[in-house]
Order: sequence, then structure tokens, then C-alpha cells
Amino acid sequence: MDAVVTPLPEIEAQLQAGQARVLCFPSDESPEGYKDVPTLKELGYNVSLQIFRGISTTKGTPKEVVNKLEEAFRKATASARYQQLAKEFGYQPSFMGYKDFQKFLAEQNELVASAMKSVGMHKSQK
Repeated sequence: MDAVVTPLPEIEAQLQAGQARVLCFPSDESPEGYKDVPTLKELGYNVSLQIFRGISTTKGTPKEVVNKLEEAFRKATASARYQQLAKEFGYQPSFMGYKDFQKFLAEQNELVASAMKSVGMHKSQK
């Protein structure tokens, strides 16, 4: 493999074994321990992307079910055990409810599309 975009914790073993190296970060700042690795902005690309995870349900799921799931995930994310595991695996958890996450996804989609257009990779340019 020549290059990959992946969350840092998911490639940590390869980095430690010398089988991979970090070329840059798409975030606003390089993480602790990698301050010598530039961000895309430092390389001249006006791009800052976040790596995130989300939970989804089937289209048409009743609102009361969505609300119940949202509250369960809010509580789980705030739990001491989850916070500890996230820290151990190098993640920075944050919780967004349904409406906030929908808005966030739309913003991220625009950022990714813009970044892809800037390097000629957007499907509208083929």
C-alpha cells in the first residue's frame, strides 16, 4: 500500500514496528507525540477534517426509538469506563445528538467534497 488515511490509533502498531510513517495530519493541529509532522494546512492546503464515528438506524425508525437510543448513547459516552477506554485507545470521544450530528455530517460532506475538488478527485470532475 502506498498511502492510507486512517485514525492514528488504528495504525499505531505499524508505526511502532517501523512498517508505516505519518506524512501529515488533516486536523488543525498535529497530535501529542507527532508535533514534528505537519498538518495539511501547514503544507499549504486549506483543509481540516475530523475523523469521527456515528451510529445510524434504519430509515423510518420511530422518533421515540431514536430518542431512546440517543439517550442511551449519551449516557454510555459519558460513563467513566467508556472515557477510560477511549483514552487508552487514543480517541477523544464527544457526543452529538441526532440533530447536531445531521448538521455536522452535512458540513463534513461539504468539506470533503471541497477538498476532493481542489485536487481534481471529485466525481463531478471525471
